[in-house]
Amino acid sequence: FDAFERETIAQYRASPAFNKTCKLSDPKPLPDGFAMAMDCTGARTILTYRFSKDLVAETQENLIIARPEYSSKILTLSRRTGACPGQPAGKPL
Repeated sequence: FDAFERETIAQYRASPAFNKTCKLSDPKPLPDGFAMAMDCTGARTILTYRFSKDLVAETQENLIIARPEYSSKILTLSRRTGACPGQPAGKPL
């Protein structure tokens, strides 16, 4: 997941539109992934990525500063179904 982390951070930092209104934190390493925060005008978003063998769990916490009651937390699960280059094929679902 190190390559995914580097690519994700690089994409945010390379975006002029994002950098005009938001500030990206340095990624915080976790035992099974990483987390980062985006401080934008009026809101803060915390993205957490956790990796296991064939699963990625992304949690997105959107904190609305002026109206915390409208804040949200979204969990997205992604499962790998194909083989990565150079790796043997996994079992079909």
